[in-house]
Amino acid sequence: MVLLIVSRFFFLLGGWVPLVPGAIAIIASYISVSSLFVYLFPDDYQNL
Repeated sequence: MVLLIVSRFFFLLGGWVPLVPGAIAIIASYISVSSLFVYLFPDDYQNL
């Protein structure tokens, strides 16, 4: 729901171009956070 509002806001600002670096940053931060969790808690991650 929030993502839809944010995407419409960016669409109003100037199309889909501003969404591309934002999506790349979100994906990169998610990958880094998940890899950090795997590095810190390998046993907990295997139990999930």
